[in-house]
Amino acid sequence: MSRQNNQGLNIFLGIVAVILGHILAVVVMIALSAVPPISRILGDLLFYALFGIGFTQLIYVLPLCWWLQRRERTDTLKGVAIAALLTLLLNGGCFILFFSSGF
Repeated sequence: MSRQNNQGLNIFLGIVAVILGHILAVVVMIALSAVPPISRILGDLLFYALFGIGFTQLIYVLPLCWWLQRRERTDTLKGVAIAALLTLLLNGGCFILFFSSGF
């Protein structure tokens, strides 16, 4: 019984880790877009990176998955995979919705 409770907690921790990664990525992208030389040069790239967070998350999700697998934390890895796939699917749907309607 204790194993199942611990498994659920570890999956939840994986989901929370990805959510915190998303928040940190958005803060970094907004901070980078506020720097004047970068905002002129990379403004469009940061805009698409923010809207394409489903693919941008690969920068921090893949190393996290690799690290969790090396530590044999498969339950937490499941939570990371769940959150990353949900983000990719929701972001892909919203991306198609916004850009197909002439946004």
